[in-house]
Amino acid sequence: MREVRRGLDEGGKPRLFCGSSIGTGNESPGYVIPPPTGNAPGSSSGRGGRRTALIVTCAVIAMIVLGGAAGILVWILPSGDGLLARIVDVELSRVDGVEVNLEDVPIGEDLVVTVSVKARYGEGGKGQLTVTLLDEAGEEQKKSRFKLRSSEEAQEFEDRFYMVWSEGEYFTIRSELTVSEGEEEKGDRHELEFYVAEGGTAEEDLETALRKAEEKYMEAEEAVILLGGNTGVVVDDLLQRLKDVMALLEAAETLEEIDLAYRECERIIVECENRKSAWEEEQATRDEERKQADERNGQPDRNAEIAACRDAMFDYAWKQMVTTPFYAEPVRIDGFWMNDSCTEAGGTMVGMKTAHTDPENAGNMVTVPISAHKENGRWVAEFVYY
Repeated sequence: MREVRRGLDEGGKPRLFCGSSIGTGNESPGYVIPPPTGNAPGSSSGRGGRRTALIVTCAVIAMIVLGGAAGILVWILPSGDGLLARIVDVELSRVDGVEVNLEDVPIGEDLVVTVSVKARYGEGGKGQLTVTLLDEAGEEQKKSRFKLRSSEEAQEFEDRFYMVWSEGEYFTIRSELTVSEGEEEKGDRHELEFYVAEGGTAEEDLETALRKAEEKYMEAEEAVILLGGNTGVVVDDLLQRLKDVMALLEAAETLEEIDLAYRECERIIVECENRKSAWEEEQATRDEERKQADERNGQPDRNAEIAACRDAMFDYAWKQMVTTPFYAEPVRIDGFWMNDSCTEAGGTMVGMKTAHTDPENAGNMVTVPISAHKENGRWVAEFVYY
């Protein structure tokens, strides 16, 4: 067994490992590095720099149930037209529904913060809930974003986490709700504070931490591939970051090194979400502009043809990746072109060899020319081999 050492950052603070949920059955738990033991206060008088190790995750659950657990905040809501943004209910409890004392949150229990909101907006509007876990120093330990539908009914979301070790520290769960429609925007915000007393569970070994980090790497890898494949957004920098993470995991000998890799995977996943959201907003604007131009010119909806053609190319590449020399997961199409009549197109399919397709060469990039043509009103794609 390799030596397991507790990790500290350059400032002497314990590293935190934020990640997947505990106890859901189909989600891998994250891992935290326990910091050295220190003296913890018995009250809030010592709120200055002590740290608590956490495993944090989020899970979206669509429910319309309100009621009893610790930390409840409730308003009576009016109905009607216009924007509505209201945090109705915030609770902290055990996953099994048992209430917790916010001044003495237990260690070694699966916990869940439940946020119930009401959001209303008109056609073309949008709503978002952001749930952030902050430590006593105000540093973000986990941020989860949820898209909201417009409804008069309450929408409920869950963020789960698991306490592993604590020196005694206060944490804050900040819930921020925003709805918008055109230039108009409304929001609401609520903060729930809780204290974790000194204590800890048994330290997990290095092999368990490494396994959890590898699972998080697979999640980040999938997020990057889907981003590039579904949107065409440039992901070269993210692919390089994944290669760096893999190298770090392969050489890791301490929990601190594994923690660094895990946290980088979390950042990559968040970056994928941010880039996808930005692309969706830009695409919606371009689609509308293109559609209006095509209607004025009496031309085919070129933007729709491009999207359909790219979809056909990626569908073909996914089907062929394990039966041809491509043997990689498609990421993007470089040099895409389409003729003016929207009947022929081509480009270069770029793929990444992964642990799924080619473990020995995971992270390496491959390229294959691809073409497509219209046949009976549908796009047909194929690789071009010379």
